[in-house]
Amino acid sequence: MHFDPNRFLLDTYPERSKFFRKVGKIDLLKRKNVPVPIAVARTVVGQMLSGAAARAIYAKLEDATDHQNLPGVWHLNEASLRACGLSGGKTRTIIEFSESYSKNAATIDSWPELSFEVFSTNICAYWGISDWTASIISLSYFGNEDVFPTADGSVQRALKMIDYQFPSQHRRRPGDLNPSRSQPYRSYLALALWKGIDEGVLA
Repeated sequence: MHFDPNRFLLDTYPERSKFFRKVGKIDLLKRKNVPVPIAVARTVVGQMLSGAAARAIYAKLEDATDHQNLPGVWHLNEASLRACGLSGGKTRTIIEFSESYSKNAATIDSWPELSFEVFSTNICAYWGISDWTASIISLSYFGNEDVFPTADGSVQRALKMIDYQFPSQHRRRPGDLNPSRSQPYRSYLALALWKGIDEGVLA
């Protein structure tokens, strides 16, 4: 039977149906054909930055990689990373991850097959990588359908804005948008909230 994220969200949160109908179609998650080191580097670059700022810095990293004829941005040295606008903390994270990847490539390449809990434990052992980073990689790159990035600023902002713009259609009850209600498909709730922000449904 084909899984429909929109139908699932409407059935799970009927009291917020106006919001989910306004947001519109949510696509099924699929694993992206992106090497794990690239997923890590892109996500680390995007920590605490707007999408536009993160894309600009990552484009510079790719240019530097091409210029130096390297196989990936995680091979750039500290000077190159910093010259592209990366902070000292993010530079340290990428370098330490790169050193680990050079020794444990097969293990790290298997991360997409792990449960989120096991993957999160593994990646959060690296300096500068938090639950937020683990959540974004697992959801956006590995296609994990049951991840809810609680620490994400846009998600938290969306949850607050919904209360004003799309109040519950039934008697208000605490936690009516609690992500635990949407297990094992919590990722689709996060995607709907992000889409609500990105497309101006929540403004």
